[in-house]
Amino acid sequence: MISRAADVLGVIDRTAKEIDPDAPHVEESAERIQASSRQLRLLLDRARELPPPDSEPRRVAPPERRSDGSDGAGEARFEIGVPRGDRPEQVAQDAAVKLAGSIEADLVFVAELDSDGESFRQLGRASSHPRHGRGDRAEETIEASRGILRNACRNREPEIVVDAWNDARYQRRQSVTSQNIRSVMAAPLIDRGGEVFGVIYADRRGIACKPFGASTRRAFERLVESANDLINDARERSGGDRSGTDLAEIRLRATRPILGDSETIEEARQLAAAFAATHAPVLITGERGTGKELFARALHEMSPWHGGRLVRLQGPFLVGDTGNAEIRGWKKGAFTGAIESQPGAFEQAADGTVFIDEVADLDPKAQAALLVALDPGVVRRLGETESRMVTARVIAATNRDLHTLAAEGEFRRDLLDRLSALELRLPPLRERRSDLLLLFWQFVASTDLPLESRPDSLSPDAERWLMAHPLEGNVRELKNLATRSCVMATYRGSTTIERDDLADDGKPAPLMAWPQFRRAILDAAPPEERDGELGAWLEGWHAATGGSRKRMCEQACLSDTRLRTLIREAGAETSWASAKG
Repeated sequence: MISRAADVLGVIDRTAKEIDPDAPHVEESAERIQASSRQLRLLLDRARELPPPDSEPRRVAPPERRSDGSDGAGEARFEIGVPRGDRPEQVAQDAAVKLAGSIEADLVFVAELDSDGESFRQLGRASSHPRHGRGDRAEETIEASRGILRNACRNREPEIVVDAWNDARYQRRQSVTSQNIRSVMAAPLIDRGGEVFGVIYADRRGIACKPFGASTRRAFERLVESANDLINDARERSGGDRSGTDLAEIRLRATRPILGDSETIEEARQLAAAFAATHAPVLITGERGTGKELFARALHEMSPWHGGRLVRLQGPFLVGDTGNAEIRGWKKGAFTGAIESQPGAFEQAADGTVFIDEVADLDPKAQAALLVALDPGVVRRLGETESRMVTARVIAATNRDLHTLAAEGEFRRDLLDRLSALELRLPPLRERRSDLLLLFWQFVASTDLPLESRPDSLSPDAERWLMAHPLEGNVRELKNLATRSCVMATYRGSTTIERDDLADDGKPAPLMAWPQFRRAILDAAPPEERDGELGAWLEGWHAATGGSRKRMCEQACLSDTRLRTLIREAGAETSWASAKG
């Protein structure tokens, strides 16, 4: 490596001496020097990555090369042997070390998907490249494109980038280019309940590396399948052990994805922590996009039954015989297509949690099957004559009023009584406006845009629009707005988000009611801007109501006395002089 660098330096020296400032080809000579310099820099970068002569880093031994030049990865076998321990982290570490050696990857890690569905926690790490450590999980930093990881989890299938340097999707992605990543493979880890819980990642880096070949990619998928089984076994073995873990730490970790400092969201977090200790069913209510699934996962993780599985069911899909079978399970041959026996949701979640989302949409058959499973925890598979006793905690969620539906005969009253032993209402964003900007910037930070070009501020007009926006879709709509505005501002080459980046419909910002305007805008405005903000707010309402104080008082939620006071404070008596009472 050093001798090669010396050769390139020689070329640079000779080329420099040949340059004649008055020669017609001076530009061509300069280009030769620049090209040589670039090559030298790459070689020196590689040289710096080598360990000192007296160090002996623990590197994973790559597979032997065959006489035909192949690496043999296509026929690799994955045999971890006896894991060093029963914990998932220990098994994941062993799996990472074996996998890195089998496919000759520069970096391999196993990461667990957090309950927010977006972030990852590293479980195991290994490398056959000295720059990335010595095969031990010595650091938590995930040096990879989180977009690739999320794609693998979201699509539930391997995400493979054969050559990132020649792939338009990744040529300008900083998380790939800054780390010199050449070839990438990532595959989801799926628990035995069918839920994605993590990802296995492998890459090759540097100018001298070869992209992963077809045989290596096939081997990777087979190895991931084996590792998935081993990690699942370890998760089941360690499920009930929380010895030495502080309860406050468990609650903090479980509720970390639930962002916000407002009193309403903090009250919901505290209530969830109290509910988690019981085995009673919990009914989570709230508008769409308020985080019902996040709270359901937090309840499960904080409960004594966290070691069991969290099995999620979607109410709208539990229809007729299919829904009945999903809840109860079936015996082989119970119906056409039942080629093997299958446990139902409650058996799969034994000593764990069944989460039924959109429970209001359960049809009568599914409601009846659920009622039987709830009390006294008895499940009988389709086609069987004997019942099974199963203990599983039930959490249900809905954005509809189940009490009204029960009164109208659309939902079973006896089922509602069992599901609603404990009720947890989640506040919509309009009741926690003080959390809005915190959530907005968190969503901006989670985008895949390069850090240096990511917007870092909102213009005053954009902030007013955002604070006044009704956000009927709550957190989900806010996340979409953050993503859109981020992309649009970056497209304009600006780090400040403008009002038009948030919405390009040309419509004016919706008008705030007085209590909301006072808290979100007026109280937060500097003294010198207060009169201007108040004047603009009154002007908007004047236009919207045709100058009717009565209509404004009704729609803006304030008294006529208060309105008159505000008009005087803003010096707007002239525009409201002819206003109707």
